[in-house]
Amino acid sequence: MVWFVRVMLVLCLMGCKTAPIVDQAGIDPERYQADLKACQYYAGQVNSARIVASKGALTGLFGGLLGLAVGSESNAKKSAGAGVAAGGAKGLADAEAKKAKVARQCLRSRGYIVYD
Repeated sequence: MVWFVRVMLVLCLMGCKTAPIVDQAGIDPERYQADLKACQYYAGQVNSARIVASKGALTGLFGGLLGLAVGSESNAKKSAGAGVAAGGAKGLADAEAKKAKVARQCLRSRGYIVYD
């Protein structure tokens, strides 16, 4: 149960969306906000659920096999559960990183200088 609380805390912290750092010199603020909103829309199309599920399943499988190899069936179940949680958290981090990359690339393609 403790791992569940930790994972949920990490997920909440990772869910905080920040805008890319963009050079604002000579930029029309209204146009930039419209472009940022459009780019965040495109970034939102990243299939986060698929990334989280695949990372969680693979890590859970590995954890279960490792637990079974080292110990009993009980250890395998615990290791699989921990693997799913850890893999899900890693998958969410990967999905958020991919969304940020899409948003930055979108802004660059619209002519903005993006620093991060």
